[in-house]
This record gives sequence, C-alpha cells and structure tokens, in this order.
Amino acid sequence: MRTYIVKLVDEVTQAMIDICLEDSFDTLRKSNDGTECILKWEGADPLIFDNETKYTHSGIMVILEGEDWQSEMIL
Repeated sequence: MRTYIVKLVDEVTQAMIDICLEDSFDTLRKSNDGTECILKWEGADPLIFDNETKYTHSGIMVILEGEDWQSEMIL
C-alpha cells in the first residue's frame, strides 16, 4: 500500500527522496505556488517521517482536488 505526506519543498532532503518513489526533486508533485510537495512510498513507514501526517491514496486525492494543487500529474 502506498503512503503519502505533504511536505514543504524547502524541507525535502536527498535522503527523503532516496527512500521514496520519486526519482529526484524535479519529479516531485508540487503545489501551484511551489512551496509544498507530495512524497510517497510503499511498505513500512520510514522513521524519518514518524512525525508527519500520513495519507492513503484516497486521502491525498481529496487534498489534491483543492485549488492549491496542479492537476496535470497523476500519482
């Protein structure tokens, strides 16, 4: 099962990218203003994300339907 978090772009590190499904900073799904992004992974929750609010696919889709998010990418 995939798990998702919303993170400030400025807080994302290469270590986070390395444990997620994204390939690089360039492939992150970003908010329209570019300040937030979505990180996703499969399996057990990485310890680095212990204090983050986690979402299921249906939960993150509700967030992405908001006007703050780009609509052209599919998770």
